[in-house]
Amino acid sequence: MNQFFVASLLLLLKEIIMSELKYVTLTEVLRRKGGGKSSLYSAINAGEFPKPIKLGLRRIGWPQHEVDAVMQFLLRGETQTELKAFVKKIEAKRTQREV
Repeated sequence: MNQFFVASLLLLLKEIIMSELKYVTLTEVLRRKGGGKSSLYSAINAGEFPKPIKLGLRRIGWPQHEVDAVMQFLLRGETQTELKAFVKKIEAKRTQREV
């Protein structure tokens, strides 16, 4: 995988995070990614898509910048191993920001 590309995406993520955080609903993730809930949750369990964040008692969502970054990564056609590493980095950055 191109290290410059990863560094550029991580820089883009940082800039987006500094702006207002927006969350994407399950319905929107399914629309953008394609497929159904079971395929999305299979990808999450396989480490190929970020885990959702609990936004309330019965509500989940994904930070929009994370979904955007993963969708861009998928368009590049990288390997599953590279995708899993990328998702792991995204989730690690998320935990560093949580208070």
